Amino acid sequence: MMRTRRRASSLFIVAILTNAILAACSTPDSAGSVSVLGSWTDGEQQSFEKVLKQFTLDTGVQVKYQGTRAVDEELASEMQNGTPPDIAILSNPGGLRQYLNSNKLHSLDDVTEKPERDAYIKQWPEVQRLGTGSPYGVVVKVSLKSLIWYNPRQRPAPEVRTWDQLVTLGETIARTGGRPWCMGMGSTPISGWPGTDWIEDILLHQFGTGIYQQWASGKLSWTSEQVKKAWREWGTITASAGSRSALLTDWTDAGRPMFTNPPGCYLDHQASFIMASYQNGRKDKLKPGADFDFFPFPADAAAGAFKVSGDMATMFNDTPQARQLIKYLATAEAQAIWPHSGGGGLSVNKKVNHDVYPDSVSKKIADTLTNATTLCYDAADLMPTTMRDAFRHAVLEYLSDPNQLDQLLDELDKVRLGIAPAEWLTMRCGH
Repeated sequence: MMRTRRRASSLFIVAILTNAILAACSTPDSAGSVSVLGSWTDGEQQSFEKVLKQFTLDTGVQVKYQGTRAVDEELASEMQNGTPPDIAILSNPGGLRQYLNSNKLHSLDDVTEKPERDAYIKQWPEVQRLGTGSPYGVVVKVSLKSLIWYNPRQRPAPEVRTWDQLVTLGETIARTGGRPWCMGMGSTPISGWPGTDWIEDILLHQFGTGIYQQWASGKLSWTSEQVKKAWREWGTITASAGSRSALLTDWTDAGRPMFTNPPGCYLDHQASFIMASYQNGRKDKLKPGADFDFFPFPADAAAGAFKVSGDMATMFNDTPQARQLIKYLATAEAQAIWPHSGGGGLSVNKKVNHDVYPDSVSKKIADTLTNATTLCYDAADLMPTTMRDAFRHAVLEYLSDPNQLDQLLDELDKVRLGIAPAEWLTMRCGH
């Protein structure tokens, strides 16, 4: 009887172990994992993780996501150490072109399906090809730029169509004791980019798409009259915003004073992703359309033109799990999840119905992306990394002392001339 009991006990233990092994084999971990590096943190990260959660539920593949504002620096460090992430999501095609030139990126030709690639609004496939014949990225999230935000509860929608009218609006606000512009350059370790957005918009909307594209592709001197005027015009704005204050203010905090009583500032030049920052950390939920809305950047040239940027998923390690995730991120199903979750997610996949956007302002932005006369990619994001970093640094130097503009532009042009032609991207504004 004792032997029988011992044998029964042994069989019972074997059965438990067998079941445990079978259970382990059927868990999501058995499908492997994929590592993702991206720039999204806080609310944007939470929204993106909802997309990743659905992917894991569908496939069993676990996703290890790392979000950091220093995404370019982190990627460069990991590449140097020989431990790149499987997938990196970046917004700068110019920097990605350098990884492509050094054979670090994998083509997505046989990863994403042609119907999904064809579903993108016309000019985006060009961005995803990085100037080549094959796709090297999938645009996961898009931002609309060339927007000026205001608080409808504080003042009605401004009638502003030209640059002079915008300057006059700021002067009118200042005369009544208000601070016209909300402004913050802080974004460690990439501080200064909100200033590059200003200069790009002024150049595009005062001199047109031809001049803008020449400059973005390294064919127009930084010392040209057009570029110099764009900087000087921005100087008229920074003078009223407070240059020193802008240097010390983080871009996510700059627009918050619009919602105090009385307002600490009235106008905020920012991209569509600022909507998430307006609402993060507030007990009283701000309502799009009622508490904040936008009007287009005024145009003396290139009327109807908007700048855009996009976050692209690119593959640094060709694994089955990385391929699965890239393929999923390209679908309308994946790109329709983010708008429901907040975080300012916008898609240029034509299969994503605009009904997924939760409010009238998000729908208006999505409609603009679809129907705008002209979309131009963010110039700084198209520039090689060395040029883009010098541009951001010059913005901070200019705010510290506007009198050194000529010297700064000379230095920027030396950087431009020192970059090999193969490192520049040439991308047309799309109609």
